[in-house]
Amino acid sequence: TNVKVTRSMCMQSDEELRSDLEVAHEAMQLFLNSQMLEAEELCVEGAESRLYRSACMSMINVIKSLMTFEPDDLRIAIKCCKHTKSVAGVLRKGHGKLSSLLPGKSTLNDMSRLQQHAGLVYAESLLHKSILSILYTGDTVGLIREAMSLRTAR
Repeated sequence: TNVKVTRSMCMQSDEELRSDLEVAHEAMQLFLNSQMLEAEELCVEGAESRLYRSACMSMINVIKSLMTFEPDDLRIAIKCCKHTKSVAGVLRKGHGKLSSLLPGKSTLNDMSRLQQHAGLVYAESLLHKSILSILYTGDTVGLIREAMSLRTAR
């Protein structure tokens, strides 16, 4: 989607997050049992702003694109990964430069459950997008550019 993602539209309670995680799990089970349309239908509602529904739609499109290697499928999967990265990006806790330089207690304790999940989904979507971009462009320059962007998937 071309909708600008904002933090307020993506906020979820722990219960909503848990519920969406269960929906994503069910959708992946359907997808892996060759019920692809049913899996997509399960996640499409809310995929524009809900963390795990967006992540699930991305994963479905990533797997589809890796099965076909069709340029259109790869483009769609890359677009989904970018969107999921945007959703996760507005929800994850920002990492300041100073906190990365100073030793001390982990910032994990300072993060909400949603922020923790968003950080993981952000890294995962960045990894998926990078791999797909390398496959899509198929050139050495693209490989180097995506390898450099992978450094931020921490």
